[in-house]
Amino acid sequence: MGLHRVRPAKELKGFSKIMLEAGETKRLEFEVSTTQLGFHNEKLEYIVGSGEFMVWVAPNSEEGLEAKFRIVG
Repeated sequence: MGLHRVRPAKELKGFSKIMLEAGETKRLEFEVSTTQLGFHNEKLEYIVGSGEFMVWVAPNSEEGLEAKFRIVG
């Protein structure tokens, strides 16, 4: 029987803690490289699949701002 892998629904990438005062706004920029989005397949090869990805900027895993991007392979 082969090994079946299921990726988590959410993965933490590029974590950075930013402190804001009440009412303060700040423009932030960050990059997520395609290699950060890869995983090891059943042959233990590191691959990056194509498809749609979601990114969240949030105080926790349940709320915040989100956006989508696509990797075309």
